[in-house]
Amino acid sequence: MWYWSWNEIKDILYFCIITIFRYNFICITRISAWQFLPSAFYTDYFLRYILWNKGRLLGLVANAYILIIGGDFNGPSIGGMLTIMGFATFGKHLKNCWPVALGVIAATLLFGKSLAAPGPLLALLFGTTLAPLAGEFGIFVGFAAGFTHLLMVERTAAWHGGLDLYNNGFAGGLTATLFVAVIQWIDSNKKSKTQRQMK
Repeated sequence: MWYWSWNEIKDILYFCIITIFRYNFICITRISAWQFLPSAFYTDYFLRYILWNKGRLLGLVANAYILIIGGDFNGPSIGGMLTIMGFATFGKHLKNCWPVALGVIAATLLFGKSLAAPGPLLALLFGTTLAPLAGEFGIFVGFAAGFTHLLMVERTAAWHGGLDLYNNGFAGGLTATLFVAVIQWIDSNKKSKTQRQMK
């Protein structure tokens, strides 16, 4: 009787992932206009640019990151990669993802955790849900949101006792709510201060 070894399964899985990524950018030549807001991506640009962004850029970068840190290719990590690729259709790209990812990496290293551990790895992959914050408010807000996201992910699981299976999305929503509320509060205070000075 012959059985598959774990290394053979990983090789086949890796081959399938690379095949999916290569399929996405087979006829792609270039991409333009990364500076636009996320919502404009799908409606304003050709399909080949979108496929190039999600397959060649974000898909391969996420794949390379997992390989470099020695993370596991398992269901959650592959789900994280596919989620990044899926939302690349709606404007997630390297320019607005790297500040968030860097924030998660900084928090992981600062608190002495392993980058290859499941928690920080999934926080980085699914934490790119905060990419619109970096796109809208800049690199520093994206970095701070990524840093906060890792802290939030580790705390929120205890709040709902495992009832919410998508804890990263829940933590990302809380982080985005916090940051947008604070930024809007600061902006409204600046506007009211400016109006008082003009009177």
